[in-house]
Amino acid sequence: MVNENLLVIRYVLETHSRETPLKEEDKHSAEAIYAWLAELSLPSSKFAASLEASYSAGKNDERKLSATLKDQQTTYTLAISCIKHLNNIFSILEVTNSEKIVTTLLSFTSPHDPWTTNTSLQDAVTILRSYMEPETRLKCWHVLERICESRIRPIFAKTKNPAITASGRKNLHPLPQPRFDESLFDPKTKPWKYKDVYATTVLEWILAQYTTSDINRLENQFHFYVPPILSLVDDESLSFKYRGCNLLTKFLTPIRASNSDLLKRTNLSSVFDDALTPCLLSLPSITPEDEALRLLGVAYPALLLTLKTRYHVEGDSNPRQTATEQDEKKAYIGRLVTLLRDNVISSFHHVSSYSPASANEEVSSLASFPYPSLSAFLLDQLTTIIQQIGIHTTKYLQEIVPVVYSTLSNPFGTALVPLLLAGLASTQAAILNAHPRIWR
Repeated sequence: MVNENLLVIRYVLETHSRETPLKEEDKHSAEAIYAWLAELSLPSSKFAASLEASYSAGKNDERKLSATLKDQQTTYTLAISCIKHLNNIFSILEVTNSEKIVTTLLSFTSPHDPWTTNTSLQDAVTILRSYMEPETRLKCWHVLERICESRIRPIFAKTKNPAITASGRKNLHPLPQPRFDESLFDPKTKPWKYKDVYATTVLEWILAQYTTSDINRLENQFHFYVPPILSLVDDESLSFKYRGCNLLTKFLTPIRASNSDLLKRTNLSSVFDDALTPCLLSLPSITPEDEALRLLGVAYPALLLTLKTRYHVEGDSNPRQTATEQDEKKAYIGRLVTLLRDNVISSFHHVSSYSPASANEEVSSLASFPYPSLSAFLLDQLTTIIQQIGIHTTKYLQEIVPVVYSTLSNPFGTALVPLLLAGLASTQAAILNAHPRIWR
């Protein structure tokens, strides 16, 4: 019956003349319809189980919803369509409780969410983009700020993180935590995961709207975003870790582009570093290769972006650096070296050394690559770090050379062309950056 009512409403709104001015009682009626549509189309907690599968590797194209959820999906699509047509008659930004309606629209901005269809995605994004135009952008930002403060912040506030204070800064004096915290497995402490399933999607769209011209706004509102990012990255589910890393990248991109010192002032760089580093340990055989690749593919770039944003590292080194800039460059290289030795190289050996034959040294001394895609990915990270640390590569050749040698000397390398190419790229980077020592 609900869908039939929505179809009738949509038809009436489609055929309504836009040139006819609305009377005061008509505006009250429009606000009532908006409120009903927004409440009706806000994604239900019934989608919580299918949400995690939608963001898991290899499952994006195989979303199997029950008949009940499919009916709910249809209802949402019709409701969003009605909001679109009603917006053409009476702007959402003129509504008293506009943040409730905008929150609903923001919930349909990700094609991966199980409640979203192509139609609802297109309708929601069309409306939201129109409000981010210059003439309405400021007014829309005020609505988005109220959404973060009154709707999103309380949802993530129930997930406690001892690493940060209530203001979103690093907690310099954290209280000792129990070895086993039962609240970690309590669904009530994670409403964003089990109840208000739309919250992360709302944040993703809002963070994607910040540009360098909005840096002052972001610096004033960063406390809205830090707790949700850390809650997602620290979650035990790989799919939510993946979304947390993506959120962090969107958060840091305008900060780095504007050369802001926000991370330095708030001491958040070490907090993000500590949260991301455990993600780099998601490796086979405990973690399937496709899921490991998916998570590491966003975790490594997020960590590198965190370091570059904190230490203000530019693409080319400036020979006229001040003493402070030299100290920051030194700290940046030191952290990259730790990342190289403790994560990239050790992970490469972990995923490439195991094979049934390697258990018996008499059979073969060659390294095997049971996870070739992951090995190639780690070689790509090796290349990136070598290019960043430059001449300092010379001090770690004894650890880098065995990695590239085991890759290039493998007699079956031509069967794994991407792995072979990644090994060649790492070799080239090592030669270009450490050539003074290689020939000695």
